[in-house]
Amino acid sequence: MANFKFKHAVMSAGKSRELARIHYTYKQKNQYVVVIVPSTDNRNGEGFVTARSGEQIRAFSVNPGDMRRWFGIFLKGMDELYGEDQKIDCILIDEIQFFTQDDLFAIKELACLENNIPVIAFGLKSDFKNEMFEGSSAAMIVAEYIEEIETICAFCNEKAIMNLRFQDNNPIREGEQIQIGDEEYRPVCHKHYLDDGLRIQKRRSIVWL
Repeated sequence: MANFKFKHAVMSAGKSRELARIHYTYKQKNQYVVVIVPSTDNRNGEGFVTARSGEQIRAFSVNPGDMRRWFGIFLKGMDELYGEDQKIDCILIDEIQFFTQDDLFAIKELACLENNIPVIAFGLKSDFKNEMFEGSSAAMIVAEYIEEIETICAFCNEKAIMNLRFQDNNPIREGEQIQIGDEEYRPVCHKHYLDDGLRIQKRRSIVWL
């Protein structure tokens, strides 16, 4: 039986960059990797994994709540087109927090248990209100291995363990759970999560001359 691994982190910790690194490793060995993203995350166009460091990978865009049906159709299509000539070596899933609990149980059952395909999922563990996402909670349940990708607080050098949302340059801790975007969030330590005096500046690109 193949395993399910969940790699979680706060915002801006390099989750998509880590996915791109693993994808590159498989491709270097001429192995077939399926990359999946939720259709709700369309910041850089639907069907892409895009890291802040510049890597961009084509992915299958799946509607949350539709993983069981979609993956069943996908496997059937693969079998009809290639038979046993095309083996899926790994499935990589980005932004796992946006999927439903059934989506996570479906991919674990259909990929890992029934077809011996390893799955590596990436996503946030909790939102800006420090509440677990449905998809992340389910990933914690089904995963044989759980790994944290660490980064430091945006306002000090302590380990970041929470996500803080900003609105009109002020920290907020109430509102809708899902709001797609990077500029509204910062990774923070517990101390700075509670600091109402924080203000942010828009990220700037650095050009080396």
